[in-house]
Amino acid sequence: MRRRIAIPFVVSSGKITTLQDLKRVLAESPEELIIPLQDGRLERFLRGMGNRYLAYIDKSNPENSLKKLAEIFGIEISKELKVDNVSVVTSVEDLIKAINEGRKEINIAKGRYFIDKIMLKSSVRLIGQGKNETLLKIKELFAFCEFKLSNITCEVERFISSKEPEIKESSFFSSEKLSIATSADELLELLKKDHREIWIGEGIFSINEAKVSYTLIGAGKDKTYLKFNRLFASHNTVLKNLSCDTELLISPTKVKLEDAYLNYKRQISEGELVWKFKTEGPIDSPAIGNDGTIYVGSNDWYLYAINPDGSLKWKFETGDWVKSSPAIGNDGTIYVGSNDRYLYAINPDGSLKWKFKTGDCISSSPAIGNDGTIYVGSDDGYLYAINLDGSLKWKFETGDWVLSSPAIGNDGTIYVGSNNGYLYAINPNGSLKWKFKTGNWIQSSPAIGNDGTIYVGSNDGYLYAFYTTSFGCADSEWPMFRHDVRHTGRLR
Repeated sequence: MRRRIAIPFVVSSGKITTLQDLKRVLAESPEELIIPLQDGRLERFLRGMGNRYLAYIDKSNPENSLKKLAEIFGIEISKELKVDNVSVVTSVEDLIKAINEGRKEINIAKGRYFIDKIMLKSSVRLIGQGKNETLLKIKELFAFCEFKLSNITCEVERFISSKEPEIKESSFFSSEKLSIATSADELLELLKKDHREIWIGEGIFSINEAKVSYTLIGAGKDKTYLKFNRLFASHNTVLKNLSCDTELLISPTKVKLEDAYLNYKRQISEGELVWKFKTEGPIDSPAIGNDGTIYVGSNDWYLYAINPDGSLKWKFETGDWVKSSPAIGNDGTIYVGSNDRYLYAINPDGSLKWKFKTGDCISSSPAIGNDGTIYVGSDDGYLYAINLDGSLKWKFETGDWVLSSPAIGNDGTIYVGSNNGYLYAINPNGSLKWKFKTGNWIQSSPAIGNDGTIYVGSNDGYLYAFYTTSFGCADSEWPMFRHDVRHTGRLR
């Protein structure tokens, strides 16, 4: 049986680095042999077998030297490198080709491999010849799937993946790590943050509504499918390597597509009227539920629930004008005041949950504390704290109308203005913490900065800033007028 020397180093029966190794392997009559060829190791090996072979060494062409030695040994040279009958890649081009072919395991020969970009779209195990022998240096590695490393060192400048690789006798390091969304919830979280690019894995991602002002990159337009009811796009929106369906596309320009598909039933431009809904009186500030329902009061005595398409969902009749802006609890309960003196708690289906009577009109908008307590001001001069069941918890007297809407700090302090000119800080138990006198009515609603500064305007023409220990708003479902410091008026 003729033996073969394969280039460069690995053999199924072991590595040959000394004469004793060669004798051992020859005794086993293997079909494949590999003798070290690079970095002078062939010369060192032959010295161990006896100086008589050194005359055949050509340092400028070690492969040619090996061919000459093969003639002496009577063995055949093979360019194909094999380890246990599994093909081994020996170049960057072969590695990229094997990955693109979707091979489950890829054996990589010893050496250093400098690669600009690798994109893994199916599960794979990369197997080296030892973590000190096989080194991958990759500028960008995209992993849309699980992958494993065995007996290899991998250094990555930019790593985009949903999870770290599984490592066995290997080393892995990345300078920059970016996440890939593998579920609709993960994608929504990434969309809330300021990303230049968002990577999305394989699958179907169904989202009610999203605003996209950057690049979304999928695993392929036949592998990543996005489905929206409403998609807000900007001048900078790019869809790449994915398919996208949306009922309504709101965009000032045509969305840029790169190997992507976009289908929409209707498109409107920014600033274009979508719909308008008619009531029988003036309207104040609306609020938006987490399902997109818009809640707004009117001086025609009704609170309206309006679907995102502008159709009426339901309406609830109070006994007078509804100038208060609604607050929405996590369970979907809508809290709103009316000039009929009542604070109403209304179920998501439009039925009455309970109502609480104050001594005068309610123009103030409710806020909700961490424990679910509802706070609202009344023209009777009181700030009311009302339990979730509609019973009175406590009330705090200011002495004049409370048109200002309360704001709740993260320490539970309630801040509210009164027409007597005072800004009040009230403890969660209803006791006075402190108050400050301005030069005129306070009808504006306080805003709370993350540094603890409280801002409020007065009819004396001044904006006031106060230092407090309330570092930001309470972590409740509706801690202030219009929900948050940005006044989005939307439950998240």
